[in-house]
Amino acid sequence: MRAKSTKNTGEDKNEKKEVTVENAEGEKEQITVEKKEVSESPLLKDQIKGGDTAQPDQIVVTKDTSFFDKLAWLKLSIEEKALITENILLDIKNSALYWSQLVISIIIATFGLLQNSVAVIIGAMLIAPLLNPIKGLAFGITTGQHNYFWKAARMLILSVIVAIFTASFFSYIVPLKIETTEILARTAPNLLDLLIAIASGTIAILSLYFKKLSENLSGVAMAAAILPPLAVVGIELSLGNMLLAGSSFFLFATNLFAILAVGVVIFLFYGFFPSQKDTKQRSIRITAVLFLFLISISFPLYSSLTKIGEKISLEKQANTIVGRLLDMKLVGANINKLQLNSFDDNVADFTGSIKVPEGISFDRRIQDEISKNLSLTFNRKILLEFDVTPIVKIESQ
Repeated sequence: MRAKSTKNTGEDKNEKKEVTVENAEGEKEQITVEKKEVSESPLLKDQIKGGDTAQPDQIVVTKDTSFFDKLAWLKLSIEEKALITENILLDIKNSALYWSQLVISIIIATFGLLQNSVAVIIGAMLIAPLLNPIKGLAFGITTGQHNYFWKAARMLILSVIVAIFTASFFSYIVPLKIETTEILARTAPNLLDLLIAIASGTIAILSLYFKKLSENLSGVAMAAAILPPLAVVGIELSLGNMLLAGSSFFLFATNLFAILAVGVVIFLFYGFFPSQKDTKQRSIRITAVLFLFLISISFPLYSSLTKIGEKISLEKQANTIVGRLLDMKLVGANINKLQLNSFDDNVADFTGSIKVPEGISFDRRIQDEISKNLSLTFNRKILLEFDVTPIVKIESQ
C-alpha cells in the first residue's frame, strides 16, 4: 500500500490518524493507523545523516488483524520494508561483478577441495555471492511478486550451472585426481547438514534488518552450506562418479530448500506478505511444499546420521578389540587406526595396518582369532584386510 494523504485525529505521540492509501489494484481507501515513535531502528539508523538523529516515525496499520499480521512480530516500518525491498532488487540484478565473484569463488573452492584444505575452502566462501539470488527467491515467494521470484530463480539456476561447469572444467584439467576427505564429506548428507543450513539461512536473512549482523559474514555462513557441495558435484562429474555427484547435488538441494523455507518464515516475521488473495494462496502452497519437502527428507537424513554414529561406534570397538589381542598374542605389535569401509546387518568390511617387530610373524592363527572375536562381538561376518609392516631397528656402531 502507498500512503497518499493524512489527517491528524490527536496531538500526542501515539496519536490515531486516518490515512488514504492505494492498494495493489489501484483502489483508494481510508484506514486508521497508530503513529509511534521509534528511537532505535537498526536498519534505518545508518541511513540518517549524523547517525544520532531521531529515527523516522513508525506507522503500524491497525485495520487488518489477519493471520499474516499476527506473524509480523518484528513490526518493521514502511520505510524499513521499502529499504529491504530496494536492497533485494539491487542484489538480483545481473552484473559483471556478481558473475566474476561466483566464478572465482568456485575455482578457489574446487582447488581447496582437491588439496583437502579447509582454509582455502573458507576463503572461497568469503567472496561467494550466492546469498543474493536465494534471498530474492525467498522474498518473491513470501510477497507473491512474480518479477522478484522469476528474476531470482533464473539467476540462481544459471549460477548453479556456471558453478558446476566451472568446478568440473578446472578439476578435469588439474592433474590431481584424488577424492579427499573434504570431497567425500559432501557426498554423504545427513541431518546435521540440514540443521546447519537452517541456522545459516536464519542468520543470513536476519542480517537484512539487524545491521549488527554483518551481511558479508552471514553470507559466508550460508555459502558453507551451498558452495562446497556445488564444487563437489563438478569434481565428481569430471571423475565420472555419477552416483557421488548425485549425492552431493542432493546435499545442495537439501540445503537450498532449508534456507528458502527459513527465509520465507523470517520475511513473514518482518511483515512481508502477498496483498492479493490469489497470490496469498500461491505463496502458502509454495511454502507448504517447502516444509513438506524438508520434513520428508529429514527421515532419510536422520537414518544417514544414525548410520554414521553406528559406524563410529563399530570402528571404536574394533580398534579396542584388535589392540587388546595384539598386546596379548603379539607383544610389540602396533595397529594403526582400523577403518570400517562398509557394513550392513550381515557383513562388516575393515581395513587397517599393523606394525610388527622384526622376526615376529603375523600368522594365520592370530588372524583367525581377531576375525572370530570381531564376528562374535558384532554378530556379523567380518572381512579384514591388513597391511603388515615389519619394524626394523638400526643401531649405529
